[in-house]
Amino acid sequence: TKFAHLILEIFMIFFKTTFFAAIKRFLSLVWDFVMPARCAVCGMVVDGKDVVCEKCLSQVMYTDFAALPFNPMEQKLHRLTGQNTPAMALCVYTHDGLAGRVVDAFKYHHRRDMALWAGEMIGRELSMAKRWEGYDYVVPIPLHPSREKERGYNQALQICMGIAACYDVEICEALKRES
Repeated sequence: TKFAHLILEIFMIFFKTTFFAAIKRFLSLVWDFVMPARCAVCGMVVDGKDVVCEKCLSQVMYTDFAALPFNPMEQKLHRLTGQNTPAMALCVYTHDGLAGRVVDAFKYHHRRDMALWAGEMIGRELSMAKRWEGYDYVVPIPLHPSREKERGYNQALQICMGIAACYDVEICEALKRES
């Protein structure tokens, strides 16, 4: 009887899990039909997993700095600090351009998915450039507590999560902000 009881419990757990998973999937499909995913930049309907449409993505002006030693960012850092510091910019930034709208979306409109997406873009770029091999960690810069409360999350941590998902590094929250 204990064996039969165990089998019955396992069956009920499986049934409940499958049943709730089916309901969740159904509600997800209904939600996608009623409120389709939209490009965070232009508002055009996109596939549910995409956050930026192909048209907007094609407008990104990539710098290729990840693969370029002593690129303009590294030169400027060298002039400011006297140190040779690895640095890169994924793309040209203008406030009203794609990069500016992406930053605006994750900083001021609670779009965590955009911060994660930006991190994935950076992570893919880093993984293709051999000169970034050998790094073990990415370190998110902590937000001031009032900013984190206002935004609901630390966008630097979300970006690091995206980088870590596409580039073989771990996230190390080594820095602490003191008020």
